[in-house]
Formats: sequence, structure tokens, C-alpha cells
Amino acid sequence: MSRLIIELAASSVRGLHVQGRGRRLRVRRWAVESVRAGEDLASALHRLAQRMDAQPASVAVVMPRDQLLTRLIRLPTGDLQEAAQMLALAGHTQLPYPPDKTVVDGWWLGSQADTTTVQLVAAHRETVERQLALLRQAGLAPDVLTTSAWGLASWVGHVGRSGELPDPAFLVHVDVEQTDLVFISRGQPFFSRVLSAGASDWQQTFEALTRLLQEIQRSFANIRQEWPDLPVRTVILMGCGPLQQWRSIFEEHLGTSVLVQDAWQIPEGVSEKGVSASPAVAWGVAMATDTSMVNLLPRDVQRARSHQRQQRTLLQTGWLWVIAGWLGVGLLAAQAHQRARDVARLGGALRELVVFAEPVARQERNVRLVEQLLASRRETAVMLADLLKTVPADVHLAQLTLDRARGGVVLRGTAPTMQQVLRFLGQLQASPVWSRVELRSSSRRRAQATSQTEFEFALQ
Repeated sequence: MSRLIIELAASSVRGLHVQGRGRRLRVRRWAVESVRAGEDLASALHRLAQRMDAQPASVAVVMPRDQLLTRLIRLPTGDLQEAAQMLALAGHTQLPYPPDKTVVDGWWLGSQADTTTVQLVAAHRETVERQLALLRQAGLAPDVLTTSAWGLASWVGHVGRSGELPDPAFLVHVDVEQTDLVFISRGQPFFSRVLSAGASDWQQTFEALTRLLQEIQRSFANIRQEWPDLPVRTVILMGCGPLQQWRSIFEEHLGTSVLVQDAWQIPEGVSEKGVSASPAVAWGVAMATDTSMVNLLPRDVQRARSHQRQQRTLLQTGWLWVIAGWLGVGLLAAQAHQRARDVARLGGALRELVVFAEPVARQERNVRLVEQLLASRRETAVMLADLLKTVPADVHLAQLTLDRARGGVVLRGTAPTMQQVLRFLGQLQASPVWSRVELRSSSRRRAQATSQTEFEFALQ
């Protein structure tokens, strides 16, 4: 599977083209295009798309952090379904934009007996539309619009995972144009900020570096206030600049251990090793699945993209059905023809005709059955293709049952968290294939050191 990750910055655009998944993920190309004097971001994006020379199966775009809003919401219930209903009613009251002009997504950070904590990220609809227009001019149609915080959280979870990185951890990602401050726990960003200064700004004077340390300490105070049970034990320093020289200064001023990580921990295949911009955000997004990240692509655009993918899948699956049907009908027809020849050669005796007539009749019934299956192959292919395309990698399907009484399908499976179950439910509800998708039941089951959420969907 080919995938293209585009990271939009204030004065540059970055592109990462990868092939494969998981441990087989390989980098095909990593490139950066700066915005030249007298031109806009669209021109740089168009040049980058030409240099990448890719026809990816999916495109993920990292939006500039200064165009986004984040809100932490605590709901007075420990029941996830009740919390989802409360969030639908109260979520938009926490944002400065009207509901019809807001694109919003969120994720569950945790739940207790009487409290559920949710993190919302939102953007103005016009801002998102402008970004999509720029991408369309470059011939790109994104499947995901996410944030740098989720890319860095994925990077820590995959590349930076080792015994030296305890959980939680505070990440300081120094890039060329900006600096990300992200507090990560259990693979999710609990707190994030972006400073509009990069490596060259912090290197100018010691006072400039002191301002960075003050911003980090201010972030520590916010984290202690919002998450008193999650102490900041380790600071991970990565990106651009003289990080090893800064390590002792950080430890002295922050009073915590500091680990310096190499942001260029990506497989061979990078064609521009001299590029100074950090690839950590793009590489983190490349290693994550679309359903495991926040997605600010509007729902109507998501449905349109899903429909386009279904059409491509349907075309491929349809040809397979046609070929299989032709082979099946041809085989049955050949068998029937051979039986008919046998009957003709042995004709003359009524008893033998009766003996051979019954198998021929069965063959004819089989031919009619195959023809009926071919007549309904389109609907069957659409349903199967949609389920296979929509199911996330971290969701396990255990049983698929036809509900003949209601004319639908019952789907049972498991997922690591209820958040992933609800995200999978939302993707199915957004699909044009199903007229009705509902969650019948869900339960949390623990086995030894792990826990899984079992669910049951009803689809029509």
C-alpha cells in the first residue's frame, strides 16, 4: 500500500512517500519545498507534489497547529454511551464557532466511576476548506486531516519506544519553523502547544533558550493542574539544533531527566538526507492508521472519499465475480453437455434415459443457481468491500451473521478500547452502503494483563 503524508508549515511544505505497512513500511521519498519570495503556499505545494511523483492509495495531511483549537471536557458520568450523548449536546458550547461552521473531532482520555474526560480539537470550516482547495490545486485528495501532536505521539509509540522512555513523557520537538510541546501518556496526547519559533531562534542567545525553558515550565504547571495524577518524569528532546549541548541546561532548569532522541530514525530510502527539517511528525503519521488519529476532514468529504474508494474496490471485485461466474457457468455447462452426449449415445432404452435425466436436471438447476448469484453479485460485492475497507487494523471481527428476520447483518467483534469501537461505529454510519447502523451491546472484558471491549453491531 502506497501512502503520501503532507505536512503544511508556515513557510514550507514537507512530503513523505511510504510503501507497505508495519515492519515492512519503507520510505520512498522525503522532500521539503520552501515558499519562495513572491509566491504562495499553493505554488510550493504544487512543486512538492510533482517531485514526489507518487500515485498513493491514501493521502494524510498535517494541518498547521495555529489553525486549530483544543478543549478539555470532563463529563459527569462514567458510562461511555451516556458520555457520548452528553458530548453531542454540550461539545459545541465549548467552541467559539457555530456548529454548522465547525469541523470537530475528539478522543477519550479516560473514565472513572463518575467522570469521563474527552479532548476536542476543532477548526473553522472555512479554514479547512481553504486547505482542501490548496491540496486540490496540487492534485491531492486527502483521506485524513490530522495534527502534529498525533504524529509525534505515534512516533514515540513506534520509533522511540524503549525501556528508557517511561510513561508518561513530555516531548519537546524542535523543528526549523516551530517547536511542539506535547505531553504523551498511553500513546495519546494529553496536552499540546506549538511555539512559533524554531531551532535557529533558540540558538541566537542564552536568553532565547531561557524563554523556551520558561514556556516548558508553564506547560508543566498546566499539566499539574489538569492531570495531578500524571507527573512529568521525563523530557524527550528531539528535532533540530544542538540538542546534546542543551541537555544539561534543560536538566538543570527543569529538574527532571532529559533524553535526546534522533528524529531521523527512519528506514533507508530517503532521497534527500541533507534536508534539515525534522521528519518526525510525517514519519509518525505514516506509521499510524487512519482510524487511530484525530481526523478533521469534514464528514461529507469523508463520505465522498469513502464512496470513491468503494467504487474502485467494487470495480476490482466485480471483475473477480464476473470471472468466477463465467468459470462456474462454463464448468457446469460442460458437465451438462457431457451428460447429454452420454444420454444420446445410450439412448433407445427408456430406463437408461431416466437414469441419466435426473443428473442432467440437477446440473440445470445448478446453472440457474449460479445465474441467480451472478444477478446479485453487485450488492454482495458492495457489502463485502465496504466491511473489508472500513474495519480498522486494531479491531478484530469475531462473527458475521445474517439477520433474516430484519433483513440485515449482525457483526460481533473486539477492540482494545471503547473509543475505537465508537470510531468504527461512526465510520460505518458514514458509509452510504448501510441505511442504519446501531450499537446493540458492548462490554469490557479483562484477560490476565490485557483488556478488550466486546461489541455487537446491527447493520441494515
